Amino acid sequence: MNPLLILQPTRVVSHALKGIHDDEDYFHSLGKAPTAQVQKDAGIGEAEAKRDAGIHEAKAKQEKVSARYLSEIEMTNVQRDEELKKAAYDT
Repeated sequence: MNPLLILQPTRVVSHALKGIHDDEDYFHSLGKAPTAQVQKDAGIGEAEAKRDAGIHEAKAKQEKVSARYLSEIEMTNVQRDEELKKAAYDT
């Protein structure tokens, strides 16, 4: 390092903004529209997720009921076939 630079006086200037204000509240209003859009999109996304979950739940219930009925039909058919075989055997 150059020794002459060490001997030279230095001055550090630092500024920190704590707030910005204007008479028309332009800066305050800047984020309102994007924030509102994000909130709107979030609400739509939540509603769509609830709708999709409801549809999925309804389909699952429908499949469960269908499986139960198909099982009952199969059991009834097996019982009928056994009764027909028994009736044919008894005659």
